[in-house]
Amino acid sequence: MATVNFLQKTTALFSLTIIFSIASKAQLNVQKIDSATKREIGITSTNAITELAYAIKPDSYSNSFAKEKKAFLITLEKVASVPEMARQVDILAKSIKPGKFRKGISVANLIESPKKISSKKMVADLLKNLEAALKPEAFSPFWTLQKNEWLKEVNSMN
Repeated sequence: MATVNFLQKTTALFSLTIIFSIASKAQLNVQKIDSATKREIGITSTNAITELAYAIKPDSYSNSFAKEKKAFLITLEKVASVPEMARQVDILAKSIKPGKFRKGISVANLIESPKKISSKKMVADLLKNLEAALKPEAFSPFWTLQKNEWLKEVNSMN
């Protein structure tokens, strides 16, 4: 009887350990090796781009991008280098309707050549500039609640 009870407890403990380890692994900041610059890029770097893409209202995008947004987000998950991240920010910026930018802002002046971007900090600055260049009505209503956390995430990109 005591052996059965011990086995049940051991099995239950083992099962809980596996469940917790799987759940905690999903929350780890997994690192990818950046082959272009030999730096490490955390998953949070592309999350900041994804969050900004979701925060922009669908009607703020060009009609063609609205159809391609899902493919853009899938591509973003596979980004493995700083230049690729910069290229995705460039694509995002160019997909926004010109009327959604603040007066006097042009996308051409906002985005440097993605090939010139060589660090996550430069990508972070690019993201902050893009967000600041957009009119408030370009964003979904929840953006005002999410923006401060997004800025913390972007500012942590080093």
